[in-house]
Amino acid sequence: MKKMLLVGSILFSMVCFSGNAFAAGYGEAGCGLGSLVWQDGSKQKDPVFQILASTTNGTFGSQTFGITTGTSNCNDSIFKVEKEREVFAAINFSTLVKEMAMGEGDNLNTLASLYGCTETNFSDFGTVTQQNFGSIITSSETTHKDMLTNLNGVLAKDGNLTQSCTGIIG
Repeated sequence: MKKMLLVGSILFSMVCFSGNAFAAGYGEAGCGLGSLVWQDGSKQKDPVFQILASTTNGTFGSQTFGITTGTSNCNDSIFKVEKEREVFAAINFSTLVKEMAMGEGDNLNTLASLYGCTETNFSDFGTVTQQNFGSIITSSETTHKDMLTNLNGVLAKDGNLTQSCTGIIG
């Protein structure tokens, strides 16, 4: 009876927290508090440790926080991507302004890729920036940060790009 209860509890935990089981980072359980608590390197592939790590992540909700902030063994984060965009925009600002006005260019394509667009969407990205240039670059005083803020607003309103580019929050 105790064995059945234990097996039932484990199966219940696996079903409840299975969304965490395929996150990248630490084995099959992904990153999060579970990857820190159950980090014995020699046992990372052991299913018991993966179940414990996944259950820990699900119980404490640490995986979502880790992915968002880049902590708890989660390497990529929303903040990191935003910072990459900001640095890229600062370095390439004058070229980006020209390419947005034209609706095409290598730096504009790179910016599109930083928004999670694939090559098939670069043309649409360029078209949207060209058509909304006056809303993105509002004056000669527009900074790279202003440009990104305005661009985020424009992109969020474009249904096609919000569906096809993974880095646009719509």
